[in-house]
Amino acid sequence: MVGTYYYKTENGKLSPRQVIEDMAEKGFRYVGNVPVKQVGYGSLIEYDMIFERDDR
Repeated sequence: MVGTYYYKTENGKLSPRQVIEDMAEKGFRYVGNVPVKQVGYGSLIEYDMIFERDDR
């Protein structure tokens, strides 16, 4: 099963790549994701993206 995931915003949808690039501009680094919702056979339908920033 192949799918496309999008981040919903007030102004439309962003692809995961667009979200990562936007967060990188703000000084964050993408480190992974956590599954939030799955359906039969473990298909991922929603996940949270994890970002970190070194504020030292």
